[in-house]
Amino acid sequence: MHGFLDALDIRDHYIAGISMGGLVSVGYVALYPDGVRLLLIAAAPGVRSPAQSAFIRRLEAGQNPLLAGNEVNFDERLKLVSFRPPSIPGPLKRAMLQDAIERQAT
Repeated sequence: MHGFLDALDIRDHYIAGISMGGLVSVGYVALYPDGVRLLLIAAAPGVRSPAQSAFIRRLEAGQNPLLAGNEVNFDERLKLVSFRPPSIPGPLKRAMLQDAIERQAT
């Protein structure tokens, strides 16, 4: 990757990687930090967050934070999986909740 960027004379760049690509991205930035303006990684093996998320804390407590049994749980679930939870109109939220509850039962 470094040779490719060098051949194109790209000096400032952004790097992103998901899963194994995240691990490769971290390795690249460790070797070639100059010019990297931003490193974005997601779900990279061996890379730990300095603070444990609410989602992980609930999982480790034996809870499944993705199950929604009522509107409050539904809103909490959106907060866990969204950077900015969307505003969902009440009737649509209730229909989505009912669908989620029915899917959980099967």
